[in-house]
Amino acid sequence: MQPEQPKASVTLEALTDVLGITMHAAKKLVKQKLFQKVQRGRYDLAASVQTYIRTVVETEVRGALDAAKVDDEVSVTDLGKVLGVGERWVQQLDAQGILTKSARGRYPLAASVQAYTLFKVESEVARAIPEETSAGERVKAERARKLKLENDERELLLVAMPEALTALDVIVGPLKAGLAGVPARVTDDIAERRRIEDAIEVVLKDLAKRLEQAGDAMRQGRDPYSAVEAADG
Repeated sequence: MQPEQPKASVTLEALTDVLGITMHAAKKLVKQKLFQKVQRGRYDLAASVQTYIRTVVETEVRGALDAAKVDDEVSVTDLGKVLGVGERWVQQLDAQGILTKSARGRYPLAASVQAYTLFKVESEVARAIPEETSAGERVKAERARKLKLENDERELLLVAMPEALTALDVIVGPLKAGLAGVPARVTDDIAERRRIEDAIEVVLKDLAKRLEQAGDAMRQGRDPYSAVEAADG
């Protein structure tokens, strides 16, 4: 039998860096015994991160659930509201086998919340905990990652974020200029032009809001469609 490998432990300061929280918040969590201490001043990295993320996710979902007041089985729309995501994201989770519909084509609320919580915890932990690899292996992995990005960009499978956002501006700019001339082409009546201009302005403001929401989601690595859909409520 091989000897048990020692658990990775970190200081409280290092743990705050991994979780992205302040030292004040970390000390409060220590008092609540959410972080697993392995020795004086050091904490089990994996166990502490998992407990923290699970607590955060469950707190957020519980708050949404209390506000929703829904049945035991819910529609894709209601489940999205409970989980704080858009319908499209719920459907993607369904397609990946993370969520499962009931026989009636609706989602069992309790099981879906638990499955989503587990999915979020596992996803966040995988990103938060550094892989225990040697320096040489990390260098090789980084080189492979950069090579893949270069190949994807060369084969037009990947577009840089600034270029993607610029492309949106290139499309929207002429659209706005073109719409500005529509009222004059439609009618000579000043009052009618004003009504058309007001209607176009409402559409353009909504478009600008959606573009801002989608751009923010893309910068944060989130699904822009779900972000806009969730904002629409």
